Amino acid sequence: MDSLADPHFGNDIAEMSSSIDLIDQFVAIGTSKGLYVSSPSVQASSAQQTIFDVNVFKTGVRISDPLFEEVYSGAANLEFPKNSGKHLVFAANFIVAAKKQNASNFDVHPLNGFQTAFAPGPISNTGGLVGDYILKLTKQQIAAHQAGAGQPNYVMPDAIKNLPAFGDSTLGVALDLAPFFDANSNGCYDPQNGDYPIIKGDQAIYWINHPLDKNLELEYHWMMYGFSAQGTALDSSLFVQYTIVNRAQVAYDSVQVGLFLDTDLGNAVDDYVGCDRINNVMYSYNGTLFDAGQGSSSGYGNSTPAVGVKFLSDSMSSLIYYNIGPSSNGDPATAQDWLNYMNAKWKNGMAMRYGGNGFNSSGVSNVNTTHMFTGDPVALTGWTELTPGGAQPQNQSGDRRLFGAIPAFSLQPNERKTIEIAVGVGKTPGTNTVIGQNINAMVATLNQAKLFNDSIQLPALSFATTDTCSALSVNDFIATQGVNLSVFPIPSSGDLTIEAEEQIRLIEVYDMKGAKVMSIPTRQNKAQLSLSDYRDGFYLIRVQLEDDTWLIRKVIKQQ
Repeated sequence: MDSLADPHFGNDIAEMSSSIDLIDQFVAIGTSKGLYVSSPSVQASSAQQTIFDVNVFKTGVRISDPLFEEVYSGAANLEFPKNSGKHLVFAANFIVAAKKQNASNFDVHPLNGFQTAFAPGPISNTGGLVGDYILKLTKQQIAAHQAGAGQPNYVMPDAIKNLPAFGDSTLGVALDLAPFFDANSNGCYDPQNGDYPIIKGDQAIYWINHPLDKNLELEYHWMMYGFSAQGTALDSSLFVQYTIVNRAQVAYDSVQVGLFLDTDLGNAVDDYVGCDRINNVMYSYNGTLFDAGQGSSSGYGNSTPAVGVKFLSDSMSSLIYYNIGPSSNGDPATAQDWLNYMNAKWKNGMAMRYGGNGFNSSGVSNVNTTHMFTGDPVALTGWTELTPGGAQPQNQSGDRRLFGAIPAFSLQPNERKTIEIAVGVGKTPGTNTVIGQNINAMVATLNQAKLFNDSIQLPALSFATTDTCSALSVNDFIATQGVNLSVFPIPSSGDLTIEAEEQIRLIEVYDMKGAKVMSIPTRQNKAQLSLSDYRDGFYLIRVQLEDDTWLIRKVIKQQ
């Protein structure tokens, strides 16, 4: 557990809940931000974690949480080696400061690096969306799909079938969501015709979320990926691709992004941090030769690795280390605090200076700088935590927090900016004999990871330009249900026919916000209904058969 961590916040959806109802297999929660509707396979929140485990790392991903943090238990969640019970990082989070064109202030999200501050799925005009906005894919699944799509007896994996490639405009969702390979160049995602998700790595987790703060009209698309390559640098590397999409109607003329990183190398309170500015790496290493355990956290003993993050897509424009607590060189709590840290300033607006703690300790010079602790801790040259003031005594090791920022950029409406990082580990054979001895190995791992990542050749990325052929995936969905229920035509201009082998007792129609718009009792195998008076978009048809079985089908109404 993080030694002196700030309180970890739950998703504020729970705090705003006003009602909860069970509708057949769906759980509906009414909140001040809209209606949230679960999928039929809803599980307890503790089970809603998708596991990354393709190489030496193991970590969980929850769609609304920071990276590497086990919010529900308050424990670190980047395990190395996997299944060892030992952890490297307590939490990480991208902090975004964005200013709209002609605005005077920046909106910053989140204000707390540990905070669960994301809403699942893309930006919409309703509080909740039906659909899967986090999925796990493998290279083998995609290769099998390329060979098997359209062939008899091929069973498509749910992760490929349910890729959130396009949005429902009637809910205020953008059409262009997840990228894919468009096999027939028809502008829509129809995997039964050979389309497939585009991922990197042997295993990837893809998810979409956005700020709960509605002032920031930004959408985040994430991909965590890695390679199974035992004995190579790739086996000790984990990649995160973070894409920001401007969903506002105006440009953001300035967007600043930084990565908050709370490293806990086994024992959380005996670490040091540093920066390799030449190689674009921020890192952490143990401050003692023996890493003892702390509470429920296992220590690494006399064989502690070094862990680092390398910015792959952008240069690191600043790197700051700050303390726990409210001081001027402590935990940021306001938008201005984060803006200062992004621009190599302390919370009081004073510039970071070379030497000492960069703020107010002995050894601090009058020379302004943008990156802290850029020296070599092993050779004891330059500015490090072991030589903070030259001849002055070393810093006391402790619970470290780093924040590395990249240069500012702009985003036009619907424009995307992708930021890519690699997390890497260095571990030399044998026991630790010198503090920081694994730093060079860690930097070498990250540099090799970048070289390989730069060499990856991907198919051409496509984004949805239409949803009209989604009916094919709906038909595929119907074919897997095991009951002969037909709903046609799809898409429909309004008039639909519903036909079943068994007698139909009741037909209900729900819009994608969860509101019931129609209820039709009947005692026939075949019935008609009209959606002509309703707006275009997706609807759920809920059919009760004579034996009380309920079936749900998804239809599209489009003029």
